[in-house]
Amino acid sequence: AGNVKFDGKPPESREIVGLLETAMASARRGPVVVAASTMPGEEALLMPAWEKIRGKHSGALLILAPRHPSRFERVAQALSAENRTLVRRSALPSSGSECAAQIARCEVLLLDTIGELAGVLALADVVFVGGSLVSTGGHNLLEPAYWSKPILFGPHMENFRDVSSLFLDAGAAVQVHDAAELAEATLKLLDDAARRQRLGAAAKALLEREAGATERILEGLR
Repeated sequence: AGNVKFDGKPPESREIVGLLETAMASARRGPVVVAASTMPGEEALLMPAWEKIRGKHSGALLILAPRHPSRFERVAQALSAENRTLVRRSALPSSGSECAAQIARCEVLLLDTIGELAGVLALADVVFVGGSLVSTGGHNLLEPAYWSKPILFGPHMENFRDVSSLFLDAGAAVQVHDAAELAEATLKLLDDAARRQRLGAAAKALLEREAGATERILEGLR
């Protein structure tokens, strides 16, 4: 019948997306890298890679979304201990000018809320799907594909083996082996808008091609 995950439609989270889009434009921030659903030990691997990216794109913004709410505070403390300029989504003002001022001076926006990541992916220039640089089995690739985003993931995709193979075979994602490769691959994508567009379009096309499992299952039940 196929995989019903391909039939999902992520929430757009228009309020936060609109707020951040306006704030980033006012603050002249970009490109945007989203690290989605990161797991324990992964942030420590990501930050050196992020340094390399910022070295070539001084206006870049990292939106970091830890997978579990219980880790929000721990990740915030770890980033602060490294003297990272950090803004927590939960502390962002709703005023456009005040939000822009905070976005202007931070290097990392910590997405410490529930239910907003799927919509925030729409703002990304590149998406790294977490849980894949550490051996926790990876996470779902389909939400960034819905927004036609170029997707990167690490070597550990055991929980999404079949889906990740589909993406690689379709030229719809890039797999890296470690954080150094992640930095290199991200930089190459940020310097190649045409390739970003091709990867994103291939991801969206794969999503549409594989959709329909829900209806096939219902028809079988009927």
